[in-house]
Amino acid sequence: MQTDQKRTPHLSYIGWSVALATLTAFGLSCGGSSPAAPTNTQPPAGPPAAAAPGVTAVTPALGTTSGGLGITITGSGFISGATVSIGGTAATNVAVASAMAITATTPARTAGAADIVVTNPDGQSGRLNGGFTYDAPVVPPPSMAAVAPTSGPEAGGTVVTITGSGFVSGATVTFGTAAASAVSVSGSGSLTATAPARSAGSVDVVVANPDGQTARMTGVFTYLGSAPPPPPPSAPVAPTVTGVSPTSATTAGGTSVTVTGSGFAAGASVSFDGAAGSNVVVQSATSITTTTPARAAGSVAVVVTNTDGQSGRLNGGLTYTAPAPAPTPPATVVVVTITPDGATPSTTTIAPGTRIRFVNNDVLPHDMTSDPHPDHTQCPPINKVGLLLPGQSRESDPLTTLRTCGFHDHNDSDNPRWTGTIQVR
Repeated sequence: MQTDQKRTPHLSYIGWSVALATLTAFGLSCGGSSPAAPTNTQPPAGPPAAAAPGVTAVTPALGTTSGGLGITITGSGFISGATVSIGGTAATNVAVASAMAITATTPARTAGAADIVVTNPDGQSGRLNGGFTYDAPVVPPPSMAAVAPTSGPEAGGTVVTITGSGFVSGATVTFGTAAASAVSVSGSGSLTATAPARSAGSVDVVVANPDGQTARMTGVFTYLGSAPPPPPPSAPVAPTVTGVSPTSATTAGGTSVTVTGSGFAAGASVSFDGAAGSNVVVQSATSITTTTPARAAGSVAVVVTNTDGQSGRLNGGLTYTAPAPAPTPPATVVVVTITPDGATPSTTTIAPGTRIRFVNNDVLPHDMTSDPHPDHTQCPPINKVGLLLPGQSRESDPLTTLRTCGFHDHNDSDNPRWTGTIQVR
């Protein structure tokens, strides 16, 4: 098998030689020209190699060290699948918009200038030295809005809450020139500190962040000296009652009244000729509100009694009267009956809000609508009645506007028997 394989090229050469001789002879015998002698030419060249990418600009060219900034890189020769690095750290969200533009998101990095490098998938790359600058984010100074409480003893030890903004862990607090202890930052807007000992007087409170920025509130905290003993309590004063408003109430009770006078103390009670009022509220030393109990008609004394047992009285301060009878409510529905003889009543007066019920007791249908015919615009609530078959009834919407409302049978508008007038008064 090996011998045959070695002979194969030789046999192939002989075969080609014979074929070439035959073609040559045939060409000569047929008057053809001899084939041109072979030339020693180079094989055709392949496609030109891709150019390396070039980076000319970055927009924006400044960002914070935390990264996350969207940038656009311009240049040439960018190929889909290209990568971007900034200062040796890979950018994210890289998108090749065209051969001349790439968008990407900056990675986090330390402050300073960084090179921008674009690398195509074929390994070729372009660089813009110091094309992007990282800058540390600007930290705003702290600010103070309130201090609570605003006073404490000279011995110190008062736990103070300071609210504001921009407080950073590690912040310190001073009261005047003395440092507070147990400073705890619970958030950028709140911290607590324990006031140091100081002599009596008002001092500034200062919050200082670790970066040296400070906030100050002037004279906001006061150190208190030893207070003098409180004066002995004064002897309780008996209350007095000078007026009641309103001056009358119904025998059913439930009227809210205001009692005025002086010396009213928290927890005081109110009675009306011995019957206790309810819902007693001492508004101040000169005013009490209460709700009257039920009593027989007539004048009664109003008495206010403090918790120490002292009381004040206003004889005949309130008069009970029998409640007035409730008025009879106006009819809410007025009936208009339709018979072969016509509509009854043909004229009626109603209060605002009343409905009109049309009852068809005729053997014919009637389509009851508002005047005028055929627009029916005078009193639109009547148009809700519409067609009534024999035996049917239907109500209008409430007539609420003060006016005169005419009605008629839309199907027999010229017949006066099916017309009428409603006065809304």
